Amino acid sequence: MPEILDYRTIGTGAQQWRVHDSGDGDPIVMFHGFPDSPDAYEPLLAGLHAAGYRTVLPYLRGYHA
Repeated sequence: MPEILDYRTIGTGAQQWRVHDSGDGDPIVMFHGFPDSPDAYEPLLAGLHAAGYRTVLPYLRGYHA
């Protein structure tokens, strides 16, 4: 069973984003499509972190509760 990812809010003013940001190294930004959410990428994170990458998973506008 996938674990629940930890999200935080970033941005200023009206530009607010919910993102999961983890790992170290060069960043990989992973965008989800309809009707998915960033949680769909959770199974890939351990392998990417082991390979030395940082992962950034934003919720696209209108998808976070």
